[in-house]
Amino acid sequence: MEIIKKKKEEQPIRVLHVIHGLGSGGAESILMGLFKNVDRNKYHFDFLIRSKNNIYEKDIKQLGGCVYTAPPFPSHIIKNYKYTKNLIKSKKYSVIHVHGNALIYVYPLIIAKRLGIPCRIMHSHNTSAAKKVYYPIHIINKYRIRNVVNIRLACSEAAGNWMFGKDKFYIVENGINISQFKFNQDVRMLYRNRLGIRDKFVIGNVARFLPSKNHFFLLKIFREILEQMENALLILIGEGPEEEKIKKLAEELGMNDSIIFLGKRNDVNCLMQAMDIFILPSNFEGLGIVLIEAQAASLPCVASDIIPKESKISELIEYVSLNSPPHIWAEQVLKLYKTVRREENSLSLQESSYNIEKCAKKLEKIYSIDYDEATNFFFGMTMEM
Repeated sequence: MEIIKKKKEEQPIRVLHVIHGLGSGGAESILMGLFKNVDRNKYHFDFLIRSKNNIYEKDIKQLGGCVYTAPPFPSHIIKNYKYTKNLIKSKKYSVIHVHGNALIYVYPLIIAKRLGIPCRIMHSHNTSAAKKVYYPIHIINKYRIRNVVNIRLACSEAAGNWMFGKDKFYIVENGINISQFKFNQDVRMLYRNRLGIRDKFVIGNVARFLPSKNHFFLLKIFREILEQMENALLILIGEGPEEEKIKKLAEELGMNDSIIFLGKRNDVNCLMQAMDIFILPSNFEGLGIVLIEAQAASLPCVASDIIPKESKISELIEYVSLNSPPHIWAEQVLKLYKTVRREENSLSLQESSYNIEKCAKKLEKIYSIDYDEATNFFFGMTMEM
């Protein structure tokens, strides 16, 4: 009797994503989009965080992943190190993928190197450290991890140059689900009616209330717009430590009746339909994923000129210097509003490198190369992504 040997079922590649928390930020949203679009039969995602901020745990569990919470860093540095080492050692990961705005938390990569984890990735999501005190640590760690990391990723050229300097890196775009943001006139009217803004000129902004997002300057721009268009309305979506200060400033400027604070929302794609123009005057951004989303929603955009130009995926966006006074920004906003016709453009963007499905395929290929290839990834080897 012929004995047929059953082929051993191939095990998925186990990936541990390391990120500060799983809140409402852009990096977290992108990670979830990637998780939903990778082949989960071939790639298993877990997440290691070090804060209590975790709004995606239920979604992650439904997709088959786990969330692990390490003791805070750096306040409990020794406990954090031991927890991280035990987790990486026990779960047999093949990939350790660390996400950050700066090189502050690199212990997982050092541990992974010592444990012989074949693929060790550092991924840059911004162009500056959140706090100035972090900058010296960032510089030290830039040299410290040079022989530890074997894959360097960034969301833009500027983000890569900030984190890695002259060391070579590869760009994985911050992808979105283009179809979710497709302009829809019916959704636009539905949301404008719900918000009671049917006849208003609606300016939108989606950002956490942080100094880097420059809400104080945004309010000054809006005050200039209000002087020329009394029916103007500003919608602010997001939350954060600066929120109460911004609300107080709005009151002091006498603009309470012309600003709606919507807080954290899970229907940003629909709310963008209700807007007429989008403004992002950030002091710095790794890319500005909300600009990609706004353009996918066919929204004209005015953004600060420090934002990486990779954010321009259509002719709907104009950049203005942060050195320009508020009235210059207001003039550009009103010019775009009067000249740009809102039309659905998702078909052309489906072929864009910002399509989340394409981004997920890029990541799958990076995860799948073997250790020798990973070592030589930035030294002459070419990869068709």
